[in-house]
Amino acid sequence: LAFPTIQAIAALDLRLVGERELAHTLQLVSKTGNPSDIERIYANSFHHALCEEHLSKAFPKATVLHVRSATMAADLAAEHHGAAAIVPGGTTTPQELRVVMDNISDEGELRIRYGIVSKMPMSRTGNDATAVLFSVHDKPGALHDVLQAFKEKSCNLRRIQSRALPGEGWEYVFYVEVSGHITDRPLVSALEGVKQKARTLKIVGSFPLDTIEPSVPSSTGPR
Repeated sequence: LAFPTIQAIAALDLRLVGERELAHTLQLVSKTGNPSDIERIYANSFHHALCEEHLSKAFPKATVLHVRSATMAADLAAEHHGAAAIVPGGTTTPQELRVVMDNISDEGELRIRYGIVSKMPMSRTGNDATAVLFSVHDKPGALHDVLQAFKEKSCNLRRIQSRALPGEGWEYVFYVEVSGHITDRPLVSALEGVKQKARTLKIVGSFPLDTIEPSVPSSTGPR
């Protein structure tokens, strides 16, 4: 789930209701299938970043040209004898393209997380996470104050990312995934605290986890 995807879900007023993590590999394909023919490589910027080191060693003289998508990269590679494209394994490409190299990612096999969205929220399963977008006021300690609201209610933060807002200078929006469902009492209380401290707050959705998280023993003991 890339940050722009999360923002798009929130902007469309949809709910994130599920996640799926799938294994992927990246392939280098060309018309001839011969590595020595490759003079330029078409790829989207994301795929290029994932195999930049591998390409620089295997094809130090080749020029990498960024395009919008893997499909466009494959179409362009099919038009030129000295061109190649980076595409995910299993992608449908023009028939004249052949695999030059398989699994070219610098980290080997990739695992990409996909989100499932719906207009309706997902009910509680007991093994959930909640996705939240928020921005903070421009003052010292603003982010700390927001995160403190989660800590005070013992809400575990599974993931936190930030991204600059387009056209807003150095203003940032933060994405947080916190253990628990939006209806869980501790999380309800935590988000009330976040709402008081944050500049903006958007609940992207609650969703069941693919794997069960280990429980964290309470420091206060049984009540």
